[in-house]
Amino acid sequence: MQRHLDYIDQKLAAHNKALAQADKDTKTEIKKEIAQRKVQRVKYEQIQKELKEDTSTENRNYLHQIQTAGTKLCVG
Repeated sequence: MQRHLDYIDQKLAAHNKALAQADKDTKTEIKKEIAQRKVQRVKYEQIQKELKEDTSTENRNYLHQIQTAGTKLCVG
């Protein structure tokens, strides 16, 4: 996931550099590409957040199962 975010950041940097050097006609196209990359970044950040939340919930459940394993009680 982080690899995708890094790639998007690299592309955004390249687009911003190109935007600074572009003429009026190509600026519009570059701005569209920048907007698309920003949307992609938000989507990947949301996915990453959801994965972290799911992982932390699973870890808590797993730790609870380990702690109660001696009593043969597993609550998930």
